[in-house]
Amino acid sequence: MSASLFSSNIGLIDAVSLRQNLKQWAGTQTQSWCDLSDAALQQRLSTTSHLKRFLEKYCVDRSFREALQSNPGEAIQQAGLAVAIQDVESLWTHQSGTISETLQHFFAFGQERLHWSELRSISAQSSHAKYRAWRSRRIERTQCEMPAIAANLAHVPVCFELSQGCSVGCSFCAISASSLQNNFYYTPENAKLWRSMLQVLQDLLGTAASAGFCYWATDPLDNPDYEQFAAEFHDVLGIFPQTTTAQPTKYPERLRSLLKHSLEKGCKLNRLSILSAKTLDRVYKEFTAEELAFVGIVPQNPEAVVITQFPFKAELAPKINAGRTFGTVRKQPVIDGTIACVSGFLINLVTRSIQLISPCKATPEVPRGYIVYDEETFTDSASLRSICDRMIDQHMS
Repeated sequence: MSASLFSSNIGLIDAVSLRQNLKQWAGTQTQSWCDLSDAALQQRLSTTSHLKRFLEKYCVDRSFREALQSNPGEAIQQAGLAVAIQDVESLWTHQSGTISETLQHFFAFGQERLHWSELRSISAQSSHAKYRAWRSRRIERTQCEMPAIAANLAHVPVCFELSQGCSVGCSFCAISASSLQNNFYYTPENAKLWRSMLQVLQDLLGTAASAGFCYWATDPLDNPDYEQFAAEFHDVLGIFPQTTTAQPTKYPERLRSLLKHSLEKGCKLNRLSILSAKTLDRVYKEFTAEELAFVGIVPQNPEAVVITQFPFKAELAPKINAGRTFGTVRKQPVIDGTIACVSGFLINLVTRSIQLISPCKATPEVPRGYIVYDEETFTDSASLRSICDRMIDQHMS
């Protein structure tokens, strides 16, 4: 269990850093948080993060949802949730009425801090006219192919794999990641290559390159040097890349340090994939609600639900019909589509491969849910630039 919050910190970071982060990303609804006193800001973040935790528990844990129906006060207490019953009871009793001010603050926070609209906006700001036009055409195609999920695809221009394969082996992996084979380590030589590659992508794509991230068919925490690569990404491109991991309790202190550093550097959102209700309980034992205020919880367990309307209407969370789940899901709702969110370059640092890809609806011919238009290997940053230029000229004219 992590230690209690120090008075100088609000969640993982101090008040000054939190206000800087809020000013960088927050919309009009949460911008007012910056005007609160330190004590009021800490209270606002605390009540909001505990409401967030309540909703996470509700979505992930079927036994908690059932317990709420019979004895909500006891269920909340047994779960160790620090929420006032009057703030949340309308959510599960299906009784309409006035939404509490506390709940309104949470909804505003969730709308502005737990979504990806800024990444989509940044991805559209490429300085390369051919790439911008090509990306726009990919967006139009996915809107026609997959209207139910198209709005969720950011069409980020570049992402990097710092490992070859993944150690987790999730049965639902929608891009069919192979088993972990090797890592790209932060040696002096590799660090030099990494930095020069980032500069190449910045020169080629402009601001849009900063929307990229450093995983794909990989788990970021498999690479022991992931944090150093992410820090260099921030130094060169100006944004600390978001992290999504399915190993939230394997390295708790390492993860806590990563979350803290990323917030201090202005990261908007990180995510934890939750494979079971027991995993969520272990996460809650390791991290306070305030420490996970800016961390999205992604329920992946079969009994997880999604909230579709207010008052609550909960439905089983659908699986994307792609990758390992393609054609196999029977007991859950299924959505035809993809989890691929890159329209641009997928670069693996271990194999030195670069692919030009874009999302598509998964089919027997393309089960991973993304088209590979071209693929080549590079040796250094100069060859990487030459390959990118060639791919753009051949495929984006």
